Amino acid sequence: MGGNALKHHNVVRLSANDYHTLAADLLTKLYQHFPNNDWLVIPAYNNKESFGDIDILYSGNISFELLLPI
Repeated sequence: MGGNALKHHNVVRLSANDYHTLAADLLTKLYQHFPNNDWLVIPAYNNKESFGDIDILYSGNISFELLLPI
């Protein structure tokens, strides 16, 4: 989305190290809560210094209404 999705909210970019740590923690939690579903963090450019979001690919049969509010 090029930074437009959350442009009206107070968000911060994460360093590459913090991004990878958060992505791994997030996948762990998703698999713990929804073990019969598949989750994948979409790979990003390896040389990015910072990240503004995490793109996740989901395959399964849960209702996302169960996940809201975040």
